[in-house]
Amino acid sequence: MDEMAFMQNATTINAAASAATPCRIFNSTPNGEGNEFYRMRKLTMERKDDEGNLLQPDIKGLRYHWSDHPLYDTKRYEWKIRGMSKEKVAQELEIDYNTAVVGRVYDNFPTKHVTLEYKIDKPMYVWMDNSH
Repeated sequence: MDEMAFMQNATTINAAASAATPCRIFNSTPNGEGNEFYRMRKLTMERKDDEGNLLQPDIKGLRYHWSDHPLYDTKRYEWKIRGMSKEKVAQELEIDYNTAVVGRVYDNFPTKHVTLEYKIDKPMYVWMDNSH
């Protein structure tokens, strides 16, 4: 499934293909995190379940950054990015799912996660201040 992150109905197509063949290959440049390609990509990474247990990857993932190519160097990279938007550089060269999305409201939004202690007997209010 080439450029799966941009496919319409990718979830339905993936489900139909899984019933037809035991081997599926997903390929794409990033297009944010809200698509079937990213969901499948997450299955190639170690992650934790709801109880905090470490889960091993469900499927094999291969990730090739431009810098892994034996013929590409920073000189070529500098030449390639001339005239490209930061979103296009993130998408085509840096494998950056978050920055690759064009038209983000908060383009410098931090990706750091904060863990909050939840007490069932107390109300919880959470807010973000994006004013600065």
